Amino acid sequence: MKVSATLRHANVPERKARLVAGLVRGLSVRDAERQLKFSQKKSADLILGLLRSAVANAQHNNNLDPETLKVESVLVDGAGMFKRYQPRAFGRAYPIRRRRSHITLTIEGEVAKVAPKKKSAQPAKKAEKKAETSSAPAKKAEKASSDSAAKKAPKAKKAAKK
Repeated sequence: MKVSATLRHANVPERKARLVAGLVRGLSVRDAERQLKFSQKKSADLILGLLRSAVANAQHNNNLDPETLKVESVLVDGAGMFKRYQPRAFGRAYPIRRRRSHITLTIEGEVAKVAPKKKSAQPAKKAEKKAETSSAPAKKAEKASSDSAAKKAPKAKKAAKK
């Protein structure tokens, strides 16, 4: 089963991110994580976080076994640019383009085999708790009715005095 995670508008040029993406493409998740930890590139930290996010998605959402996960593909596409201008000689303006990228990482693996759950005494305890909580609203209702009767009594006394 395939699972993907996407990082959008990463502040790293796509050309530099593709260098790191090529290092991890096709590796197991464990090997890819090691490779990214020891890389000195800025985009390695971004792709490492993306890899960990994809692994968490695979485990939590799709119940995949983390030992069988493998990096299938890493796509790096260009995103919007920060455009600025630097003043130059004779009144000219020189454009500065700070490039950004979208990174999509796809991993694949096998579904984890889950052992059947043993029946425990938990349901009996839950039934006892429900019985206790169902009696609590009745006690609150009794208390509320006695409080309202106590509030009405002084009003009746005031009316009798007049």
